[in-house]
Amino acid sequence: MNRIHVSTWLRWGLSVDAVASALFGLSLTLFASPLAQLFQLPAIGLFAVGLFCLLYAAIIGRMAPRERLPSWAVWTVVIGNLVWAVDSVLLVALDIVSPNPWGQAMIYVQAAVVVGLAEWQYFGLRRSQPIPHRLVASI
Repeated sequence: MNRIHVSTWLRWGLSVDAVASALFGLSLTLFASPLAQLFQLPAIGLFAVGLFCLLYAAIIGRMAPRERLPSWAVWTVVIGNLVWAVDSVLLVALDIVSPNPWGQAMIYVQAAVVVGLAEWQYFGLRRSQPIPHRLVASI
């Protein structure tokens, strides 16, 4: 298992992702009904997405301050963010949900933000130094 010394760039990328996800999740869970009316999206869907974002924020928030991480864990975050963004756009493009223009804008903007976070984390991962295998066993 390859482990890395987490770069400052990656630490900040994970931290910002955790805070943004927590705020987004809180907003969606606390205000699911009014947001559903504003965006013309199902309230239960917004609430469920909010809960997922809160769980995700807790996991990423635990990862962010660590000095060492398995590289697969960071790759999972990067790829997961990209999948989230693509799936968000596909929800509207394939007419799985039919939000009004405000709802479409919210979905597209959050997808763009998530792509930006994935890029930030990817470059942070690239800046992180691998831990030599002989040291991994002692960690």
